[in-house]
Amino acid sequence: MKCKQNDLAIVVRSVLGSSIGLVLRCTRLASVSGLRNLDGSFAYGPVWETDSYGLALCGNTHNLWMDADLRPLRDEPGADETLLWAGLPQDSEVNA
Repeated sequence: MKCKQNDLAIVVRSVLGSSIGLVLRCTRLASVSGLRNLDGSFAYGPVWETDSYGLALCGNTHNLWMDADLRPLRDEPGADETLLWAGLPQDSEVNA
């Protein structure tokens, strides 16, 4: 599992796409072991109950998210992932 209880997390994958980027808190591990996909198949894995709601099928809302669809936001030492796509800042001279 990527997330832990009380982690802040960002939604990185959403079937409908409208919830990508939503920041939420993982309040507790749900008692279910997966969620149903749009095509009727079942995705197995850990599911979190959260404090935020996302859009579901038919305009309904839900607060259940697959752990695989979330990325935890933690204040840990290490490289900033932004540097992977943006690169290091470059010094430049300013001519006045």
